[in-house]
Amino acid sequence: MTNQTKNSVVLNDIQYELIQTKNQELIQKNKALTNDLNRVKKRLFQVSKEKRILLDKLLLLQTEEVDHHHSPNNTPTYDKRDLEKVLNSSRPKRMRKDPVEPKLRRVQPLEMFQNGQYKLPARVGIITVHSLGKIIPIPTYHNDRYIWPPGFKISRTYLSMTNPTTNTTYTCSVEENGDQGPKFRVVAEDSPENPIIANSATGVWTAIVKSANEIRNRDHSNSASGPDYYGFTHATIAKMIQDLPNADQCENYVWQKFDVMHQRTAAGVAAAAQKKISNLEIMGSANKKPSKADIRAALGHHDKRHKKNSLDQIMNTPDELKSKDVWNSTSYV
Repeated sequence: MTNQTKNSVVLNDIQYELIQTKNQELIQKNKALTNDLNRVKKRLFQVSKEKRILLDKLLLLQTEEVDHHHSPNNTPTYDKRDLEKVLNSSRPKRMRKDPVEPKLRRVQPLEMFQNGQYKLPARVGIITVHSLGKIIPIPTYHNDRYIWPPGFKISRTYLSMTNPTTNTTYTCSVEENGDQGPKFRVVAEDSPENPIIANSATGVWTAIVKSANEIRNRDHSNSASGPDYYGFTHATIAKMIQDLPNADQCENYVWQKFDVMHQRTAAGVAAAAQKKISNLEIMGSANKKPSKADIRAALGHHDKRHKKNSLDQIMNTPDELKSKDVWNSTSYV
């Protein structure tokens, strides 16, 4: 092999190594950019949700300020031990600036009577629906996103406002209030003599979150999305309300499209909801996963056999997600 050929081979090897090195650098840069993009997308989603909550809270504060300046007695104050809490929160009238084409939303299959009415009570996620109420088709009882039927009633678990170490069941209802729009009432099971009433779902749940944080000395945000806590944002509950008579007479409401999910998928959703309920009962948070030690401590008063069965149900193994027994035992409908 001549010297020229050897030099050419060496040069090609060097060029190949440089190309390989450059390629690896580009791969690493691409990976870093992808990670940055995912972080930005996640942050945008969080900011969007915070913006929605802050806008609801701003409306609440603006209304309280107006009441303060125009009322001779100013805005009444209240204590969490009062017999009744009436919050002068803003009416939930905020509308989208531009109409949005509704997306197809997947809903859980629910049992119905032959007349087309839903069998109640019905478990939907971590919420139990007791009554759907009756739609009043005037603008103050709906907006483009939600309908608030008087008589609507659900229950759910959340942190107690009176005992810092326990949770309690909250019953949330919508009440008729003439042409002014609905009243939103929430009653805690461990404090039934102290109902909380507001002009919006966000107003009433902001007061609950604030009281629950204060009794636990938490330096957390007191912001709350009332529609989330009431279940109005849940696709299945939205469909149940939209199926009520006179829903099509709500002139500002944007009609939504729904599709019932397959039973196998719904079983997985029901199992996940049951797991969240167990997490909430044990850890005080639906999204905080308990350890086996936490679960054993919570089940310590049961016998060993019952403890093992409960432990397996809470941990939700993959085999259980496919089990017909889980489907039947989740109180899904």
